[in-house]
Amino acid sequence: MFAENIINTIKNSNSIILIFITKTSNDPKFKIGKIYINETIYNNIKDLYIPFIENSMKNKNESEFDPMIDNDDIVYFLHNTEIKGINDILNPLNDVAAIESSPFKKMVNESDAFAFVFSHNEQKVICLRKMNSSYSLKNKNILFSDNDRISKFDQELFVLDNKIDCIIFGEKTYIIGKYNFELLFSYDSVYLNTANISLNKLNNFNVISNFESFKEDCLSRNRIIRRLYKIEKEGFIDKFIDCIQNEGIRLNMIEAIKILQLNFEIVNNQIAYEDVSCLTEILNFISNDYLRSFYTNDTFIAATKTEYIRK
Repeated sequence: MFAENIINTIKNSNSIILIFITKTSNDPKFKIGKIYINETIYNNIKDLYIPFIENSMKNKNESEFDPMIDNDDIVYFLHNTEIKGINDILNPLNDVAAIESSPFKKMVNESDAFAFVFSHNEQKVICLRKMNSSYSLKNKNILFSDNDRISKFDQELFVLDNKIDCIIFGEKTYIIGKYNFELLFSYDSVYLNTANISLNKLNNFNVISNFESFKEDCLSRNRIIRRLYKIEKEGFIDKFIDCIQNEGIRLNMIEAIKILQLNFEIVNNQIAYEDVSCLTEILNFISNDYLRSFYTNDTFIAATKTEYIRK
């Protein structure tokens, strides 16, 4: 239904503006400029984007953003409140008339992203795309043919494709082009900052032996940094700390490590390991990813889990 709501808002929109987004710092912070769209080409713009949105989002489920997993059957989203800097883009749209209008050429050449904003009643769909050099044809002469006659055209052009990196709708941002989204919103810094929050919690509760080496091992690997981000966001760091401090559960943990033949152990209420190769095992354990079937007794690693609650 979320995709249908987005598509219907675009179809029924009676206002479309184009905004250019400039990243002013890696915090990140942004400023925007606007240009109005002539109503005569509204349908052309709608026809450009609607098929892409249908192909990318329709008949798919939505799920919280997961930096570790790409599933073509799922559209991942973040709540706008989780995305630093996004209000620099959203808040000015409450008063479009007050948004600065710079010369078009200047905005094309200096911006980091652009977005078409489709408005219908109180709803807005913001289709955002990170800029790259192919969008601007600078200082080139373009030749067009009309009825077998070629005429020269040397004006600056802004060239569009129908791709979208993210769609802001309501309280959510739907991520379609993850790599470009991460670049624009400085998500490497987000992953690193959240990983450090996770590591600080583990250190404060003294649950990792030789913690400084563990921290160095983790922060030198991008995939582990992303994994720590995910574990923290899902609340498993706090759950793990509570469990390892509980004597009864800790005994269960020790027994599980033996049964699973994992390459680390719990000694003096701390996880102890000797080789960096078992980092993934440790993070699987912290995030409670080792699960056992009720009827076959088989053991699985489940990166995504839905808690079973009998109704």
